[in-house]
Amino acid sequence: MNRIYKILLIVGLLILILPGFVPVDGNQTHAQDSGGTLVLNEISPFGSDGQTWIEFINPTDSPVSIDGWTILLFSGYTFTFQDSSTEVPPGGLHVLGINGNPFNPAGDGCVLSGPAGVYDTVSWGNPPEPPANAMNPGAPIWPFYGIIMEEDQLFEPDSVLYRDPDTSVPGNENWVYRSSDSATEGEPNPPPGPTMFRPTNGALLATTHVELNLIGYYRWQMVDFQVARDEGFADVVYEESVEGFSLYLEDPGPGDWYWRVRESRTDPGPWSDTYHFVMTGMDFESDVDTTSGTASGQLMASKGGGPILFGEYTTVSKKVIGCTHYLARRDTTMLCLDGCNMNNCWDAHQTFQSSCGHATGYCVRGSLAMIASLGGYLSQDRISYYIFEEASTQAATETQHVGDPIGDLGHGKGIRGIDANYGLYWIYNQPHQAPHYGLTNQLFHDNTGTPDPMDRIQEFLDDGRPVMLYVPGHAVVCDGYQIIRRPDNLTETYLRVLDPASTGVIWEDLQSTSTSYPNVLFPPTTGSPSRTDEAEITMDSDGDGIVDFDETWRFGTDPNQDDTDSDRVKDKQDIVGYVFHPDGVWNLRPGDIDGDGAWKELDSDNDHPGNDGMIDGCEDGDRDGFLGNATSETDNFDPADDFDMINPDCYRGFIRFDNYCLSTDELSTLEYHWWETILIESEEPSSSAAYVHPFTWGWKHIETPHPPPNISLGSQWADHTGSGFARVTLQEEGNGNFSMIVQTDPSMVEMLNIFDWPECNQHDETYVPIPFTFGYGWTYQLGAAERTGDGGLVLRGDLPLNTPPAPDCTTRTWWEIWIEPPAE
Repeated sequence: MNRIYKILLIVGLLILILPGFVPVDGNQTHAQDSGGTLVLNEISPFGSDGQTWIEFINPTDSPVSIDGWTILLFSGYTFTFQDSSTEVPPGGLHVLGINGNPFNPAGDGCVLSGPAGVYDTVSWGNPPEPPANAMNPGAPIWPFYGIIMEEDQLFEPDSVLYRDPDTSVPGNENWVYRSSDSATEGEPNPPPGPTMFRPTNGALLATTHVELNLIGYYRWQMVDFQVARDEGFADVVYEESVEGFSLYLEDPGPGDWYWRVRESRTDPGPWSDTYHFVMTGMDFESDVDTTSGTASGQLMASKGGGPILFGEYTTVSKKVIGCTHYLARRDTTMLCLDGCNMNNCWDAHQTFQSSCGHATGYCVRGSLAMIASLGGYLSQDRISYYIFEEASTQAATETQHVGDPIGDLGHGKGIRGIDANYGLYWIYNQPHQAPHYGLTNQLFHDNTGTPDPMDRIQEFLDDGRPVMLYVPGHAVVCDGYQIIRRPDNLTETYLRVLDPASTGVIWEDLQSTSTSYPNVLFPPTTGSPSRTDEAEITMDSDGDGIVDFDETWRFGTDPNQDDTDSDRVKDKQDIVGYVFHPDGVWNLRPGDIDGDGAWKELDSDNDHPGNDGMIDGCEDGDRDGFLGNATSETDNFDPADDFDMINPDCYRGFIRFDNYCLSTDELSTLEYHWWETILIESEEPSSSAAYVHPFTWGWKHIETPHPPPNISLGSQWADHTGSGFARVTLQEEGNGNFSMIVQTDPSMVEMLNIFDWPECNQHDETYVPIPFTFGYGWTYQLGAAERTGDGGLVLRGDLPLNTPPAPDCTTRTWWEIWIEPPAE
């Protein structure tokens, strides 16, 4: 048997977790602690000679002493190092050898604890409950979950579990299971390569096309494919380097074919083992609408020592249900919070095999979507939401985030058969039942004792019910079969396989398919696959970039309001602020940093539990969700800096210039009142080029001369009121001081000046241009701001004018400006 078929697959595939990741509970993952860290690297729990071992690595730049570090197994074994002289150098490894085998044979978990608590953990198989001392509340691992193999998977002697060498953060997503010849005790781990090659070695294909696929846990970016007519590759027909993991051959021709691959970079890796398939010359796909019949065809003779197929064949029976084929991919704009960078598919559809690792492990979702296509349309992201959030699945429980938007789309995580079963019954609108016909151990039979599983598969397909075929790590859909009779009177069965990792549909012989996919998941026997996506999954009523489904069911925001919490930062930018770094790199932080029960998109003041600081939009001046220049913005995630600076868009109050004079001398009496009031509103940016704040003014001036005896009374007065707009700009001068520049429009008005002298029978009305106090862009030095009792900030002052308009008159400017007060 080729080595590749000894390799069993993980279910949870690669998730791209970046250094510096902060769990959603606010505690830094210890894998990045500057004080020195060790993480688990490789484990051999299945020693055939009674010897098992656990290896850990130092991923930091400083040596780490092992003194006081503890290894703990879920099964109860504990070992604490008490050697202060041993240090693990940067990048170095240390192996703990164990006499005997303390591991639980059905599955176990391993925890590595250090001076500050738990640093790393991994679990596999069907582990027991971890002991109480396996976790330290002060140093949680996120996520503390994951079973990297199926419960019914067989463990080979001396096989190992090891970490992808490109990762150093905790979490089962970064681990793989490999056969014994992949063990690297005391040596660096090799990068994991493909774990499954399709089509199956030796497969008979009854279609004109074939797609060669690499499936599983891998990091290859470029792949060289070689396809030849002979096993020695002397007759190479196809040779191509592709970006991705598949090569489609439209019509290679009948006969035997051999293929192999290698990683293609500047220094190509070694060639893989050789794989073989046979193009039989039959093309069942050309007649997929035929449900039965006796059509005949010519079988081509096999070349190169493969099975000999020749002569006329007869179709004994045939059934094709006709599911729509889908590639496994992210297929909505629902928001992923769990590993995508901002510039790829966190909020967009994903092309197949795109650089975003989101849809790694989406094969079950793709398969369920194909089954659902018979009566509706279910997106793979919607299926993810059901599995990881709505249903009581093991996958949902393991995320530890049911009830919030984290983990909802299963970023980079596969779905095990037991959870796929939930999806099947949901698609068919039936109450969930446990799986009842599992086919295991490459033996195509069901666990009820029925001797021929194909009878059961045929029964379901004849009833219009596709089945899911799977092996831990990959799943496909079978929606048809064809049984043929050969001239030698032997019958052969072919299954129609829709692979979400391949672009085409393939007809493959039963033996090859059952070898690749020894497990069958049957749908319910009643109901029909009639479930369809809710309309809200494609709607964005308020145009804020978040679909209505997410707003209603995941984030609790208003689908008709793009700024639900009225903090001047739109809902999506609120979310962006705790999911990404400003450079767009994924950096998930707690959505509820102040612990008041409201995530940022629902909390107008994210860093003050009583909303008694500055609203988010007044700290985040450009409203992009991030802390930009520290001299122009303060941090929505730091309550201490709220009033370190004043955002000029976020103050309100009034400025009033007022003077009043009543003066009497021997010649006349002067009554004089001149005022202007600017109402500063916070609804519009004060720094806008437009004049945005309303202001009013008034001017009253009455001068009554004291007439000599026997002369009639005369007078002169002016009276005018009006309104306009003003622009007010606050500027920080340093040391907590601010200046204010005020301009008005209009800056000059024509006051009506009336002169009335009845004795002389004279009455004149003249419009005289009068400048406003604020019409020349005067700058006022305001001094330091004062903190008020309600948490706000206020600027107050007054200024006497140097040139009052008349003797004995007092002219002053008063102002009061305050920062946007807390929401009530």
